[in-house]
Amino acid sequence: MNRIEFEALFDNWIQRAEILDKQLHPIVHEEVDTNATDWLEQLDNLPHPADAAGLRDEITSLFNEVVDKFDSLDAEQRQRVIDLMDKRDSLMYSALLDADRSSPEGFRKHMILFVIEDQGKDTRDAIVTLDHYRKDAEGHGINVDSIFKEMAEIASTRDKYGWGTTRSLLLTY
Repeated sequence: MNRIEFEALFDNWIQRAEILDKQLHPIVHEEVDTNATDWLEQLDNLPHPADAAGLRDEITSLFNEVVDKFDSLDAEQRQRVIDLMDKRDSLMYSALLDADRSSPEGFRKHMILFVIEDQGKDTRDAIVTLDHYRKDAEGHGINVDSIFKEMAEIASTRDKYGWGTTRSLLLTY
């Protein structure tokens, strides 16, 4: 994608991401009374933040668009997208795609979202997520290794937490 096209698209993504993140923040960061005897059950029964905010369509639309364009971007543009989303933790926590993870193409799209999340706030959680994705996809007969290798090519090479890059995680797990 050329620079002019990217800048226009990226400016649009920034505006949408900022608005959605602000709307989601109070919902995602709502306190849970851990002194209540049924606090885990209450937590399990909370609606998805996108549904609680009435923003499912807007969030899904943004992430579908970003994921669909991501691997056509150059390395610098991809890093800018990763950095944009890294600063919007409520939005990333609420990220949604309409892609079915049980199909190879849907799984691939979810893995692009994983690349965009760039380990989130904790590498250990990213490793657990990768393991879950691997087991689930292999159960659907998906060639996980080839998709992980493909995703490693477009993943960040920044070592955010000293546990390795997203690229190295994809090649290792």
